[in-house]
Amino acid sequence: MSFIVEIEVPADAFPLGELIERHPDAHVELEQLVPTSDGLLPFFWVRNVSADDVAVTDEEEPAVDSIIVLDDTDDALLCRMVWNRDEEGLQDIIVNEPTALLEASGSADGWQFQFRFIDQTAARRLREELSAFGIPFEVMRVYSVREMRERQYDITPEQHEALVTMHQAGFFETPRRTTLAEVARGLGISPQALSARYRRGLNSFLESTLYETE
Repeated sequence: MSFIVEIEVPADAFPLGELIERHPDAHVELEQLVPTSDGLLPFFWVRNVSADDVAVTDEEEPAVDSIIVLDDTDDALLCRMVWNRDEEGLQDIIVNEPTALLEASGSADGWQFQFRFIDQTAARRLREELSAFGIPFEVMRVYSVREMRERQYDITPEQHEALVTMHQAGFFETPRRTTLAEVARGLGISPQALSARYRRGLNSFLESTLYETE
């Protein structure tokens, strides 16, 4: 069974750490990692830093070959970075290890990474590689993929079960393939309890997906 591990490392343990150290209010979010024959082209968003300050980061950061500002939304800069593959570090671990990087963000408090592993062996290899590179890290959370989904949409396990069961049974289709009473019977609860459960869960799900949060 796959599971999620969240770790935290110091700001200077990952490329762009120098930018964060020069601008303590900076906030960086990696958006996408694209492997190429020449290395990696990570796309990232950075806030509270000017385009000029970002442009000179490759001159100060040995692990960065170049950075291009692609877009300026006034609120943040969308950038593309090419890593220097001759500089070893956490970026190499991310590329070479059998793991999926789901999220990564950096600030003056450090970098937070969210990885998905398929087994304990892959997670152990990450810990070994971090130790081999001398990168200090702290494991913040370990949880299942299901728990991640529930946390992401702010719904309880019971609400998640109700919504999934109703969807699979065709309750939300037109015309419906089942009734509230039939689904409730299968879950071993009353139709009134199921109605309240799925309405609260659906409300939380819609609020977390339709509206932006700060």
